[in-house]
Amino acid sequence: MKRAIAKLDACGSTDLSAGYLRGLQEAARIAGPAGANVLLISDGHANAGVTDADTLGAIAAKAHADNITTSTLGYGLGYDERLMSAIARGGAGNELFAEEADTAGALIAGEVEGLLSQTVQAASLLIQPSPHVRAVHIVNDMPATTTGDGLLAELGNFYADETRKLLLTFDIPAIATLGLAQVATCQFTWVELPTLAQHTITVPLHVNVVPGDQAAGRVPDPTVRTELIYLQVQQAKRRASGHLSAGAPDAALAEIRHAQDALSDALPAAPAHLHDDLTEEATALAYLSDQTEHGMIARAAKYSSMDAAYKSGKRGRTRPPSSEPN
Repeated sequence: MKRAIAKLDACGSTDLSAGYLRGLQEAARIAGPAGANVLLISDGHANAGVTDADTLGAIAAKAHADNITTSTLGYGLGYDERLMSAIARGGAGNELFAEEADTAGALIAGEVEGLLSQTVQAASLLIQPSPHVRAVHIVNDMPATTTGDGLLAELGNFYADETRKLLLTFDIPAIATLGLAQVATCQFTWVELPTLAQHTITVPLHVNVVPGDQAAGRVPDPTVRTELIYLQVQQAKRRASGHLSAGAPDAALAEIRHAQDALSDALPAAPAHLHDDLTEEATALAYLSDQTEHGMIARAAKYSSMDAAYKSGKRGRTRPPSSEPN
């Protein structure tokens, strides 16, 4: 075996799509009623086969529609974070980054442990707006599609005792009738493990319509406003990662500093139970700023992409220790 391995030569090609498509074929072959999971690991830039991030993300989304979840793990500092992020997002899985072998091993073990502790698969939320609503937007970064019934958000799999936070914005013009008005219906659907029984819960959403002068005097809910700032910071980190990947560190630093200012403004009014979240976010932004200023562009781009994906798409889940900045 050692002699056979020694005969292998590295020729410089990374046909990531061929490996991924073969992995999906194998996952589909062995998938049971609960589906299957694929973990795609790469340490380089795809330069053969399909190399377009949007195309590979669409392939991952199609696989997810067939009950195959895809997570990605970028190893080292030479892989393409934009491509790996697109696949993880389309596949409704986790986007992971490991600079060293020990971290990679811990993250892979964490993925396996997560599979063993799952209690829910194929969770989704269908938001059906009422005629009062002009538009609905999901602030979190997650796969969502417009259907004939409304907006469908793919929430993926859940662990035991897990809580997720989802922030929606509604564009609602003036409503003529005062009092409670239903603006949407939320339909939460999931498959329970190990029985594979499907469940659905429907919850109506109401607003209290008041006269314009009374509405003008209302104080915004501090929890909702803080969550909005938190998710907007994740969007800024995603944009910063894009700038870093494109070789524009000054533009990335501008995004990071704008996000730091927004956090500083939000902290005084934030509820006590969200202070730790904002403090942790300030630490992450300081780390990104320091790495960018010292020319660690590849590390900053990859950490920023992974961190934003996790905190926006999996908002509320406990973070893996190996993904903390160091």
